[in-house]
Amino acid sequence: MKARLFPSAGILLSSVFFILFLSSCTVHAVDSHREQEMITVTGKLRLVGNEPFTRLVITTDGGKDYLIEGDLEKELRALQYQTVTVTGEKLPPSGEFEYRIEVREYSPPDNTE
Repeated sequence: MKARLFPSAGILLSSVFFILFLSSCTVHAVDSHREQEMITVTGKLRLVGNEPFTRLVITTDGGKDYLIEGDLEKELRALQYQTVTVTGEKLPPSGEFEYRIEVREYSPPDNTE
C-alpha cells in the first residue's frame, strides 16, 4: 500500500507557511515605519501624581506637559522646579499623557539667572 497525504495535510502545511510569511512581513513593516522624530523642549521640571506613583513632566511656557521617560529620568528628578532644555525622541500618546519624550540629553539650568 502506498502512503498518501491527505488533501487537508497539504492545505495545513500551505497555511502554516503562508502565516509565517505574513508574520515576517508584518514585523518588517512595523520596524521600517518607526520614525525617530527628535524634539527639543524647554520648560520647568515637576512631579505629577500622588506618592508612590509620581511621574516627572516638563511643562512648557505654553502649558504642555511632556512626560519624561528614559534612562535620564531619575537624574532629572534632582532638578525639580528648575527650567531645563531636554532633547529626545518624541513618543506617541499613552494613557493620560498626550505628549511624551524619551530624553537622550539635557542642558542643566543656568544658575546665573
